[in-house]
Amino acid sequence: MNAATVLGNLVFPTWCAGCGRWDDVLCDPCLRELFSLPWRNAAPKAPYLTAVRTVAQGLARPGDAEPVVAVWSLGAYEGRRRAAILTWKNTVDERLTRVVREAVRLRVRMACQALPASGCAESRTAAGAWDERDCALWHEGLGERGPVAVVPAPSRWRRRHDGRFVAGHLATAVARGFADAGVPAAVRDVLRYRRVRGSSSLRGREAKSRRIRAVASVREGACVLVDDVVTTGATLAACVRCLEAAGASVLGAYALAAAEDPRKLGATRVTSISPGGGPCLTMEDKDATCLSGTARH
Repeated sequence: MNAATVLGNLVFPTWCAGCGRWDDVLCDPCLRELFSLPWRNAAPKAPYLTAVRTVAQGLARPGDAEPVVAVWSLGAYEGRRRAAILTWKNTVDERLTRVVREAVRLRVRMACQALPASGCAESRTAAGAWDERDCALWHEGLGERGPVAVVPAPSRWRRRHDGRFVAGHLATAVARGFADAGVPAAVRDVLRYRRVRGSSSLRGREAKSRRIRAVASVREGACVLVDDVVTTGATLAACVRCLEAAGASVLGAYALAAAEDPRKLGATRVTSISPGGGPCLTMEDKDATCLSGTARH
């Protein structure tokens, strides 16, 4: 470590986004906890991303709920993963962004290069659960669809302007992971939020659908969505409908984490990390902004 780095750390101290450990943007234990778990499909637990089956197929029976699209997530939105995501979303830290993007790129590349085990077509349960073998099958089929557009979920203008467009950063990492595995891919940032009169009186799916629009078509035709956290799936479902209305085919989605439906759990309190490991803010909103001076440049 050179003198300039030491001086920089004294003026702008660094701490782990996951646990608050000093001198690491993301310490090794947190890095392992965030990115060592296998990809799991979070769609079966997201009510807006499931549909009721009308015909029997394999173990699935009419009336079973099954995911409309696969949403590959790296774990539950809790503990160090939740703290790290909140810190990343609510601060500006290029070093942390580079670490997260590189980890996601490697995990996507590994998923694309994994070989599906034999018999994986029969591995789905009646409840629509997908395991690692299904994940390998899904990724194996990407290369057969030609170039893939990686589309980040929309974000507010201010986040785009100040460098906190985390879905965009993740989309870049996913596209690079695809390319490393030989799957042609490009980021297509075509979704935006828009003002809708009377939207305050709308709820759930209808409100999301009316607030998201596509500002351009997707030339590749096949696309994959990317977001940081999936909860009920309302945002991703609205993105799917918007892209399909524009003529695209949505193959699935990626998310760093999957949160439990708050309607089942009640209000969920979330905490971001301050220097030294203490909580800097606790609020009901998962997008709460840390107000204790944790922004890093």
